[in-house]
Amino acid sequence: MSDEPLPHARPRREKGEELDIGILRSDIGFQIHITRRAIWQSLRGRRKKKSGEPSGYLSSLILIGANPGISQREIADALFLDPPNLASMLNQMVETGLIWRTQDETDRRRFALRLTKAGEKTLASVNEASKAQAHQIAGGLTEAEAKQLVQLLGKVQMSLRDGETS
Repeated sequence: MSDEPLPHARPRREKGEELDIGILRSDIGFQIHITRRAIWQSLRGRRKKKSGEPSGYLSSLILIGANPGISQREIADALFLDPPNLASMLNQMVETGLIWRTQDETDRRRFALRLTKAGEKTLASVNEASKAQAHQIAGGLTEAEAKQLVQLLGKVQMSLRDGETS
């Protein structure tokens, strides 16, 4: 095996020249993944994450606030979360006084989730931070483009959800 470069190897790129990423340019899964990573990298320094706050924590809080009485199963399904991880997260929310968990009167196996006053206060600050974050993420898009992107991502999620049952 030779240490010489392949004959088709390119010389070094000029400064500012775009990297050729081959088939990844049109790979939807890769583009979604790399966009997610770019978002997290961009927001990492700005986000004031409380220690021990797992992924899905704030989204779950938003769903509970928007849907008083929602069940753990409904949250897990909506956010693609593993039920055991969600149960642990909800226990943390109960312990910190953000949510109430009460047994459903018609189905004793189901627990209804609601925000406490402290949860409502936290939700208000989460909603404000979410607006700023959305502006940062979609700053290069028109309002119509941002709306279209959200609709298209919803379609991708639905096709993945449909694929779970196939």
